[in-house]
Amino acid sequence: KRLGVNPGDMLAKMASESSLMPNAQHPDTLATGLIQMIPSTARAQGTTVEALKGMSRAEQLPFIEKFLKKSLSGVERPVSPGHLYTATFLPAFVKEKEDFVLASRDGSLPKGRPESKDWYAGNKGLDFDSDGRIQIFELGKRMAKLRKDFGIGGGISKGGLHGDYDVSDTSGGGGGGGGGGGGGEKPKMSKADQIAAARGRGGGFDYNKI
Repeated sequence: KRLGVNPGDMLAKMASESSLMPNAQHPDTLATGLIQMIPSTARAQGTTVEALKGMSRAEQLPFIEKFLKKSLSGVERPVSPGHLYTATFLPAFVKEKEDFVLASRDGSLPKGRPESKDWYAGNKGLDFDSDGRIQIFELGKRMAKLRKDFGIGGGISKGGLHGDYDVSDTSGGGGGGGGGGGGGEKPKMSKADQIAAARGRGGGFDYNKI
């Protein structure tokens, strides 16, 4: 609540990154913990990935709050599900509007970011409407689906450009293999699938540099 974030959305974000397993760690990038902090991000919060791996969920929360307090600074409250997701996915764009294009198949958007072609390729499962673009509101749809898949209560968050983020079916979501979202998604993602999705996102970007 101090962050202006719906608690259910926060749980969904953690479910996306680590399947709610506090000791989840990518073997290559060492992205670790509930929101998969990479080493440089962990150090910026005053800890290390080694320390995070040994912490309980509750013990990690102060470091997560510290990171999100900075990432969400200046973002309109209450924070939408899509913006919460953006805060760890591509935080440089977290203050943009709901219809902002975070990544595109052809690399044309965002302007001046040709590397977005790679961002899209690694996370194309987040393109819910398959239009070749990943927009902030689509990350909200991903969050809504995760809340359903993990049985996270409190209702589906509403607000933003498209109003209701509820997703009635289970096709076309994020997740998939190690690229962080490579196609369709089963109604109940396995822990392995969740971690694979987290590895593509949490492990692929340095939140302090992008």
